[in-house]
Amino acid sequence: MQNNLNTKKQSLKNLILNSDKDYDLVIYRLIDKGSLDFVIPEIDHKNSKNIGKVFISPEEQFISLLDRLIRLFKNLFLRETLHQELILTDFINSNEPELKEYLLLNLNINNHDDSKVALQYIYKIFTNSIRKNAKYLQSIQELFTKNKIDLTENNLNQIVKIEQIISDITKCNNNDYNILYLFINIDYVTNKKQTDLKDQNIKDIRKSVIEDFAKKYDILLHYYEKRKNYLKYIH
Repeated sequence: MQNNLNTKKQSLKNLILNSDKDYDLVIYRLIDKGSLDFVIPEIDHKNSKNIGKVFISPEEQFISLLDRLIRLFKNLFLRETLHQELILTDFINSNEPELKEYLLLNLNINNHDDSKVALQYIYKIFTNSIRKNAKYLQSIQELFTKNKIDLTENNLNQIVKIEQIISDITKCNNNDYNILYLFINIDYVTNKKQTDLKDQNIKDIRKSVIEDFAKKYDILLHYYEKRKNYLKYIH
């Protein structure tokens, strides 16, 4: 199985390097260091797609979908940060189930209808962690209430409003590594720490993680409130 994974990874890296498309090379590095090992073995379960006379392999679909997500993520949230790849890696690790579902879709992002479907998935993934963290953090609940966001309504309009708030928070926290906490979630970090700290009680671990996230969100939201009136001057 490991040999099959390595073969598939090499095939994907060759596709990136030899393609006439300008794929983001961070994809190559993410594949190389194993950040996408959770989904790569299942690419073979995707179907090839024919658009007119154009044949799109499962591997091409996978790379194209990932490229679209990463470029949009960097453009919306990471334009000013020096920590792009670190944040991207933790974002991927924290959202594996949602990313797996997205990356295994049979879509051609050059097709208008397929591109719209992909964008809906992408926005849900971008906002996944902050929506999950809201159940633990009053600061997020208050932020959403102030902006008339109802988390019980899991529709695209609500998702897009949350995405815009996240984007504004990142702009107001220029080059601050704390923006990572907008894209990872408390449940993921708790489970990861439980694996590393097997002798500690899960409730104590979760309490510690929540306290850490609360501090980070307090900082992020402090600068958001302080600087948000200047966002109209940022293009």
